[in-house]
Amino acid sequence: MKRLLLCLLALAMVFSLAACGGDTTEATDAPSETETESEDTTPTDPEPEATDDQEDADDGLNITVTFEDTSDEAEEPAPEAAQLDLQGPNTVDGQLEYTLVHGYVTNDVVPPRITGVYTHYEAPAGSEYLVLVTDVTNQGQSAVRADELLSASVNVGGIDYAGFSIVEEDEGEGLGYSNITDVAPLQTMRLYFLFEIPEGSDTTKLSATFTAGTDVRAATFSLEEFASRVGTLTVGQEITDGETLSLTVTDIYFSNTLYPPMPGSWYSYYEAGAGNTYLILKATATNLKGTDLRYSGVAGVTCEYDGKYQYTGFACFEEDGGADLNGYPSQYSISPLNSGTLYYLIEVPAQVESGPVEISLYTMGQYYTTTIGG
Repeated sequence: MKRLLLCLLALAMVFSLAACGGDTTEATDAPSETETESEDTTPTDPEPEATDDQEDADDGLNITVTFEDTSDEAEEPAPEAAQLDLQGPNTVDGQLEYTLVHGYVTNDVVPPRITGVYTHYEAPAGSEYLVLVTDVTNQGQSAVRADELLSASVNVGGIDYAGFSIVEEDEGEGLGYSNITDVAPLQTMRLYFLFEIPEGSDTTKLSATFTAGTDVRAATFSLEEFASRVGTLTVGQEITDGETLSLTVTDIYFSNTLYPPMPGSWYSYYEAGAGNTYLILKATATNLKGTDLRYSGVAGVTCEYDGKYQYTGFACFEEDGGADLNGYPSQYSISPLNSGTLYYLIEVPAQVESGPVEISLYTMGQYYTTTIGG
């Protein structure tokens, strides 16, 4: 029965469709659709078949964006490091020339010639400073800030360290900031590169890289290589460069007090604090320059006890033929071809006298050492 009803319904639909699709129409004054609308003749591509993903998506929009490298040139690789000359000067044409003159490890970086108040750099607890001392000459035609002339980094124990630089000022009496100090054309300045490393690090094999603009140079070495550049300090032996001064250390001893050799009616003297003593180095200096030489510019002395305790001191000089001691070496000078007698005093605990004590003297840009006691 249901099938019969379905057949009758289907026949009725067929007849109604046939009636609607007849060709007979009544004429009207209204224009036809083809007369009033332009025909779109642009060919259309068949709609692509939907993929499974497209059929599953209701209203989602799937957009794929591809970025292409439109740069004309590939990125330039980092410049390859050349060999750093550890012995002689390293010349960067038209820019600078630099020479590595010294390297050491210390807990406290101080000026090589200390007079009165001074700036120093003390490493934090558990650390120490690896110091590379470099003479840098500006060969350009304009002044350049010291920290922009040359930079450095080191690798110790497989770890890279980026340090900072400071400059030597006033003939070694002070240390200044390299980021505010200009190096004039043809001027030579001594830079100290400081790297904070763990205390007790092995420095028998390290690498250093120096960078000047695009010029990069590197070398692997041991700090022990600088030992040959340090002279031996010997009592009675002259130290001279033939142009600046002649210096002879005449005595090294410990004493609780220092008096002038021939005290006058009024004189100054020095006495160590309770439980302390002075390590005293006596020297005679002759000025070979054509201008005055300040007493403070003659030399600087430091010492190290038992390989780790470091001490600094001060200088005074004889005046009035040995009748008095003057403790202001930065304010008085030795005139050309004249001589003066100086005392370098380092106050240390009394136990230091038993040694071993390494004494370091800095003069004319060079270091000289000797060890006493122990």
